[in-house]
Amino acid sequence: IRMSPSTTLYSQNTENSKTLPEGPVYFPIIVAESKHHIRIVGGRIVGTEAGTPTDGIVIINCENVWIEDVYIENCRNGDAIYIDKDNSEIFINGIIYDYAVTSTTANAGIDIFNNKKGKISISNCKIYGGSKLNYGMLITDSSNIQIVNLEIYDCLSNGIWIEGYNTYSFASSNTTMTNIIISDITNHQGIRITNATDIIISNCLISDIQSSWALYIDGSQTNYIQGTNINTRTCTQGIKIVEGSNIQLHLCWNGTSWIP
Repeated sequence: IRMSPSTTLYSQNTENSKTLPEGPVYFPIIVAESKHHIRIVGGRIVGTEAGTPTDGIVIINCENVWIEDVYIENCRNGDAIYIDKDNSEIFINGIIYDYAVTSTTANAGIDIFNNKKGKISISNCKIYGGSKLNYGMLITDSSNIQIVNLEIYDCLSNGIWIEGYNTYSFASSNTTMTNIIISDITNHQGIRITNATDIIISNCLISDIQSSWALYIDGSQTNYIQGTNINTRTCTQGIKIVEGSNIQLHLCWNGTSWIP
């Protein structure tokens, strides 16, 4: 699918839908399930500001998918991009997501769930939450993810949340994040890592975390964090590790002092 810059796809209620565990039915604008060699380039995707929950792009159990330079708006109650069920070789580059619905919240800019086989690469993306988007990025029970040059602004809950799903027996793992900017998070953490292993974070700037920790780690192990800079003037609290092992922090500013 190659769209010109002037092409716009709008949300409609169709028979294509996905159901999250313990959640409602969502209607995606573009959906691919059990397909391979898919390319979505350019154009604009606009969700609905009222009515049925909407996702922008849904990828389920696919192989070799490239999503590039797509502008996405207002996926009410849903995700701009939702990736589920062991996809292989997913490349996301140059996505801009702008959520500006004031009447209700949305879930995430990029939501990765139950993906443990193939690699997912995300680069050069910007997410604007409008104080109503819960998560800039949500990674649940997933592995083998590489994130480079990601900017997240004005989210309600977490900038990035990496988690195992419901229980410590399902850990997310092998995620690398480089050159990350997170700013203006209203209720929770800039980066939250719970039940996750082998997470590497480098060159990250966190600011304007209004009511909680800039970086929060719980129930995790073997994580390496380098070059994280927390703006003390605008963050309420710095770094908190509740439970974990073999967690290394180097050259980080924790809000009050340097960690060498």
